[in-house]
Amino acid sequence: MLRILLAIVFALIAAATTMAYDAQPRQAVSLAGSWVVNAAASDDLDKLVSGLVAKEEKELRRWRQRMEEEDRFSVLDSSPDTPASQHRRAAEDEFKRMIGAANRLEIGQDGAKLEMRSDLDVRRFEAGSSSQVSMRNGDIADSRVGWDGDWFVIDRKVPRGAREVEKLRLISKTGQLEYVVQWSGDTELSGVKLRRIFDKAASDGMPTDPAAGPVR
Repeated sequence: MLRILLAIVFALIAAATTMAYDAQPRQAVSLAGSWVVNAAASDDLDKLVSGLVAKEEKELRRWRQRMEEEDRFSVLDSSPDTPASQHRRAAEDEFKRMIGAANRLEIGQDGAKLEMRSDLDVRRFEAGSSSQVSMRNGDIADSRVGWDGDWFVIDRKVPRGAREVEKLRLISKTGQLEYVVQWSGDTELSGVKLRRIFDKAASDGMPTDPAAGPVR
């Protein structure tokens, strides 16, 4: 009997985790418009990225030490002459791209459909839908998109891998856009959470590259 009850509980939990998000928000709301990040009201992106780079550099130093101990470092180190500062800048840019830390957003909303253009990529969503998409690192993920109360949620999970959850909502008191992204699972970004606030801005026809990053 206990086994049957546990099986039912686990089945209910599994069903809850795979349930689709709503096609409509709790109350009518539009995220449409041009938005620019308010750095003062947002989490410190540079501090977050600096910590990720420092962690990566620490792991690289450990790897180099192991290679030196095994007398294989000179063979495997393919770029010994590249300045450390150049490596750091490249790593910072890559982490910002992976996190999706855009400074500008252009959002179009038509019923259940939402298009989000940024200085990083162009993505199109349909609330209440489930599909498979490419993550920014190229992995294929199961995607669930839609409304959870007042939040528009983009929930992506790579089987036995990384999970990225993005959430957007309109702050009714200020008219600002709140954006939260959180990573978990098997990824170097696991544990990362970033909250950013965007102010309404005049549209200036921000150029974007539709081929860059995920587009669904």
